[in-house]
Amino acid sequence: FVLESLTPDAHHMAWEMVRQDRRGAVLLETVDSVRRSLVADMPADEVAALVAPLDSDEIADVLAELDEEARQQVLEKLDRQDQAEVRSVLSFPEGTAGAIMDIDFFTVREDASLEAVHRLLRRRKAMPQHTNELIVVDRSNHLCGVLPIEKLLLLEPEVEVRDVMMKEATFFFTDDPVRDVVDSFEKYDLLSAPVVNLHKQVVGRITVDAIVDAVQERAQAESLRQV
Repeated sequence: FVLESLTPDAHHMAWEMVRQDRRGAVLLETVDSVRRSLVADMPADEVAALVAPLDSDEIADVLAELDEEARQQVLEKLDRQDQAEVRSVLSFPEGTAGAIMDIDFFTVREDASLEAVHRLLRRRKAMPQHTNELIVVDRSNHLCGVLPIEKLLLLEPEVEVRDVMMKEATFFFTDDPVRDVVDSFEKYDLLSAPVVNLHKQVVGRITVDAIVDAVQERAQAESLRQV
């Protein structure tokens, strides 16, 4: 709020007062114009250190404000897994489901038992944020449905996933417009939804926090148009 309230000349003075370990999180909350002005003059090493603690989709949001040369310099300083994931997100056009999807998601096989799923989750030790359901896939990673966490917790462990999953799950293709995704989340009260490619293979998911960000950006754009 403070950064956005200051004049452009004062942005950098205030930015120097932000703790190093909080800068990535602060950048994600600022409007595009402020974010762009702050990262434009940073050396690649500094940007890479700033975004390193963030999730891949969040890193992509920050790097989207850089020109192509600077973006490549920062990407080269990230570890290989982050590089691949960030490049994947950046490859989708702005305003599409692929551009806002989260690639930290958990899938289970349709022929697995609920007990086996429990074991997999315990081995992982941590769940992605906003996980209210698990994405169910076949051997080729094609979307089969979703398994609500409630069913996983309450039903008998020997039951197979295919027998209790929701087969008619709401999902999106990577090239679906964000406005359509937002409308669906509002209409069906979704917390998360799978994202698939043209072959209906799961490549990510969209969570409610990304929808909130998209709604806020749309509201800001409408306000600016009115002004």
